[in-house]
Amino acid sequence: MVDNSADKGVYLFESLQRLHDHKIVGDIRGGLGLMASIEIVQDREGKKPFPKEADLYKKVGQAFKKNHILGSLARGGDIAIYPPLCVTNGELDELIYRLDQTLSDIESNI
Repeated sequence: MVDNSADKGVYLFESLQRLHDHKIVGDIRGGLGLMASIEIVQDREGKKPFPKEADLYKKVGQAFKKNHILGSLARGGDIAIYPPLCVTNGELDELIYRLDQTLSDIESNI
């Protein structure tokens, strides 16, 4: 499991990089094991977070539900990612696909 975590963690982090195509992605953190996060921001260059009035928590929750992702927006505006240690590349590909759809849904609702 430890070896799989290290191997799949690199794959996850590299695969997440394509999500930078979304204008609301400020940063993608990770690269050490299977823990990663996606920072959601209103302004990428200034790292300006969304105001409370944007109701980002609710919109992220709705997008997660629509795309069948179990998770939530962490305090500070990050989507935390913690797949199981036994995850496969195919399962990570599916997760990235669903996260991509989720980010598109959020962008269209803000």
